[in-house]
Amino acid sequence: MKWTLLTCLFLASVVVGCNSDEDKAEPQSAEQYVSLAAGYGADYDGLICDWYTEGQAFCADDTTFVYCSLGEWWMLDCVDDLGADFCGEDDVDDTVDCYVWI
Repeated sequence: MKWTLLTCLFLASVVVGCNSDEDKAEPQSAEQYVSLAAGYGADYDGLICDWYTEGQAFCADDTTFVYCSLGEWWMLDCVDDLGADFCGEDDVDDTVDCYVWI
């Protein structure tokens, strides 16, 4: 899991690249889509959303972005909710976001 502020998750401006321009991805600016997140409850697979996990986020799978806010886990589908291509974790910048291939 990554420690990060929710507002920073959606406004990251990091470009993740591989070998060529076709393999590059950039974060989907998704702040306006936060209202689409589905509440999952305080317990996500045994992990409790509380003061200790507040602001943590992770990719539950290739397309699902999960974050803890105000005592509840929230889920966004990067593809269906945001029109992005995948959920990704950037270990260098310690962020999690939905990305679009460019």
